[in-house]
Amino acid sequence: MIKQRSYRINNKKRLMIFICTVCILGLTCFSMVFSSRALGRQELNFKEVVIHTGDTLWAIAEEYAPHLDPRIFIHEVKQINHIDTASIYPGQIIFVPINP
Repeated sequence: MIKQRSYRINNKKRLMIFICTVCILGLTCFSMVFSSRALGRQELNFKEVVIHTGDTLWAIAEEYAPHLDPRIFIHEVKQINHIDTASIYPGQIIFVPINP
């Protein structure tokens, strides 16, 4: 007959610290996995747009993202293309995000 070992908890404080550490690490890993989805990060597709005389970022926003607030779209375009101001010039090539 096999004798079962009985385990004794010698230090309850150490056990509680271990359990809390494991829980915190588990929650951290879980949140890191799902945080990119929660933030709405997704792979974007881009379209190359050549700027013509009279084009504005506002008009481009209305053409390529009519469902979005143009200010949000313009902000994204400026970030993607590393543009500091809203000035664009004929012949300039910019990338605009498009939905798949």
